[in-house]
Amino acid sequence: MRWQGERESDNVVDSRDGGSGGGLPIGGRSIGIGTVVIALVVATVPDVARVARGSAVAFEHKGRIYVIGGNGMHPGVKPAPLWSDMAQRSYADVDEYDPASNSWRARTPMPTPRNHMFGGIVDGKIYVIGGRLGPSFIGAATNVDIVEQYDPEADKWGAPQPRMLT
Repeated sequence: MRWQGERESDNVVDSRDGGSGGGLPIGGRSIGIGTVVIALVVATVPDVARVARGSAVAFEHKGRIYVIGGNGMHPGVKPAPLWSDMAQRSYADVDEYDPASNSWRARTPMPTPRNHMFGGIVDGKIYVIGGRLGPSFIGAATNVDIVEQYDPEADKWGAPQPRMLT
C-alpha cells in the first residue's frame, strides 16, 4: 500500500502490509524514537502530510513527539518516490505533535539541515547526531559528524557540541 500525501516529501511505503517501510512515516506507520522503532496506530493525527518526509528522526519527550530533519523533494515538485537521480534536499524542520490537543506546530529549525541522523534524549535535551547533508542517497551525499542539542522546553538549539568520534 502506498500512502500519498499533499507535501512534496510524503511518499512512503506502509510497512503494515509487508512493504519495506522505513524513513519516518507517521499516522499508523513506523516512527523512529531515538534508536527504537515503534509502530503508531494514530488514525486521527491531523495534517500528517505536513511532517511526512524520509530519513528523519523522532523523539518522544513529556508526551509530545518531535520530528526533526529528513529529506524530500524541493518545494513545488510533485510528490513521487525518491530516486538517486532526482533533485532532493535535506530538511531542517522541527515539528511537534501534541496528542492531547491532536495538533502539530512548527518549532525552531535545526541549524544544520540533514537526514539519516540518529540521537537520543539526555537530561531533557534532544541530541541529533551525525547524518547526511544533501540527498539521502550515500553516493550523492556527504556524511557529517555534527552533534546538535535541542531544548524542547525552550524551543532553542544550543551551542555547537563536540563532534562525533569517527
